Amino acid sequence: MNRPAVPNGKPAVDILIPVLNEERGLRASVEKLGEFMRAEMSGDCDWRVVIVDNGSDDATPAISAALAESDPRVERVRIEERGIGVALRRGMKRSRADVVVYMDADMSADLLCLPALVGEVAFGGYDIAFGSRLLPDSRASNRKPIRILASRVNSFIIRRMFGYPFRDSQCGFKAFSRNAIERTLDSVEDDAWFFNTEFLLRAYWNGCRMLEMPIAWVDDPDSKVDVRKVSAILLRGYWRLKRERIFGGRKKSRPKRRD
Repeated sequence: MNRPAVPNGKPAVDILIPVLNEERGLRASVEKLGEFMRAEMSGDCDWRVVIVDNGSDDATPAISAALAESDPRVERVRIEERGIGVALRRGMKRSRADVVVYMDADMSADLLCLPALVGEVAFGGYDIAFGSRLLPDSRASNRKPIRILASRVNSFIIRRMFGYPFRDSQCGFKAFSRNAIERTLDSVEDDAWFFNTEFLLRAYWNGCRMLEMPIAWVDDPDSKVDVRKVSAILLRGYWRLKRERIFGGRKKSRPKRRD
């Protein structure tokens, strides 16, 4: 996974897929993504799919290993510690690609939106491009009312508390430049569901160029995400950052990790 950009001018792109007990749909998702990348993006970038398994105790590790063995463009990383922030942090740390993409394992985002997402970072001058389900031109379907409400409340809070100009911070469809990762990652404290939002906020405060893009999205009806639990985590994260912004002072240094 530690590879430099290819010398022929194509940007190197790593697509991180964090997984936790995704045995049912992982193989189909990775194979679908691989087929799309070969058909649509191989001429534009040197890509790899990186499955970041953090603590699965079902058949996910075996499936990940089989996918990596059968396809040279698929890699797997195993982490024992759970937390989506842990998975994304480890994947970003290990990658040396020019562009690092994060996608949910259920492939809820339409893959036809992926070339534009990558292109805005690789060629468009943006440090971060991220999908949004809340823009006027977005098409989000199959979403339960509680998920729609949670997304809109989250959007309202982050915009009012921090003057943040974007709407959807939690969408699992993002692309990061190497510059954004190097400037921002070490300042992000959260290792769970607030990781995404905290990364975007700190990147915004760091002056990164950011683009929110409308996407087509179909919610996974079998998602295991507990909306109420995640909402409570987000609220605690907002309060922590608000205190930091009001009172200032140095943040506690993060414990060193073995990457």
